[in-house]
Amino acid sequence: QQARRQTEAEREKTATEAAKSRQVASFLRKMLAGVEPEVALGRDTTMLREILEQTKQELDSSKLKKQPEVETELRTTIADTYCQLGDYAPAEAEYRNALRLTESMFGKDSTNVVDLVESLTQTMINRSELSAVEPIIRAGLARNEKLFGKVHPAVASLVHNLALVFWRRGDLAGADEMQRRALAQFRVFQDPHDISVGLNDLALVQLDRGDLKGAEASFRESLDIRQKLLPPGHPALAIAENNLALALWYQGDLAGAEAIYRQALELDRKLYRAGN
Repeated sequence: QQARRQTEAEREKTATEAAKSRQVASFLRKMLAGVEPEVALGRDTTMLREILEQTKQELDSSKLKKQPEVETELRTTIADTYCQLGDYAPAEAEYRNALRLTESMFGKDSTNVVDLVESLTQTMINRSELSAVEPIIRAGLARNEKLFGKVHPAVASLVHNLALVFWRRGDLAGADEMQRRALAQFRVFQDPHDISVGLNDLALVQLDRGDLKGAEASFRESLDIRQKLLPPGHPALAIAENNLALALWYQGDLAGAEAIYRQALELDRKLYRAGN
């Protein structure tokens, strides 16, 4: 009877600790929501980084080893935030930890690993780990097509990531083909954010291939979507304007490029002032 009471007490304690940990994860997500490199530009993120580091240290202790789902949630939140701050090395480490835990719970071919693999591969691309990331993308792509079919958001995301690998390697023909495949799927699912990103990244490939008119058209459509989707003054608008101006400049339209560059410059100045 006493042993049973102790077991029940231990279970209750574990459940209480799990609930507290989930509250911490929820609090972190809410607190860190919307932190992006551009948004944080010029701001002191020292305290935020200290919170992330302290949370990592607690996770590395034995407190949550019996709560892998909660640990995974926290590590993913930490990784997402490091990515938004542009700190890709610790982000990659935490995505790998979260992926390892998820695979141990659900298996490597589970739908639970899909989002983590996409985030991990994007982070590795940002770190220019092109040789290491390609086999991960291809394995993930094969799994996603098996799970969801050949047309699915999770498939499109990894096709897009593979296109980025080709582009950074200088395989412009391969990058062009993959970007068009990804963009076609993004259009099917009608997510304006994904369509805008796909258009922008296709335009960068077109620019490098010398298809300046094509790049201009893609940049313009991407900017048009962002102008409808985002509030005035959003940093992603300045990026889109800069890219369009570059396409005009390459074509010799100096007056058109200057006008757009001035808009982007004014936006950047406001962002820097807002961050100081």
